[in-house]
Amino acid sequence: MSYFKAPNEIPRDGWNKDSLGTYSPVAARIRRMLAVSIGIFHALVVLGYSDNNSLVCLHPENLNNGLFTWNPYTSVCLFLVICIGGPLRLTAFAQLGSNFTFKLGPPDTLTTDSMYRYMQHPGYTGQIVVMVVNLSMFLRWDGVGP
Repeated sequence: MSYFKAPNEIPRDGWNKDSLGTYSPVAARIRRMLAVSIGIFHALVVLGYSDNNSLVCLHPENLNNGLFTWNPYTSVCLFLVICIGGPLRLTAFAQLGSNFTFKLGPPDTLTTDSMYRYMQHPGYTGQIVVMVVNLSMFLRWDGVGP
């Protein structure tokens, strides 16, 4: 159950005016499980997809087959998440070390080396890359053909 445990202790002398602290950890877990469930369902649909699959859609002739097969678009999306967004976010957390917490608090030191030399919040940049790619992959407007 270390998956649900904070990586570092929450600072006792943290700021009390933390608007993000009002979000429930239970709600965060539910959102995370929903996102993973949607991804797993999408992967299962792709793995078990056939041209005349009425379980996916009652009118399979209206489906855009490009959404359910590997193509350059899905490959680029996968590359962006696995090779850019995810590593950028995880590396940012690792380089903060003991200063990384989920609640706001004063850091021990100001991190100005490595990737923090070039951008102020690389973890957020990685998160935005992952979110935009997931939205463009799973919430496309061309889900049904003409």
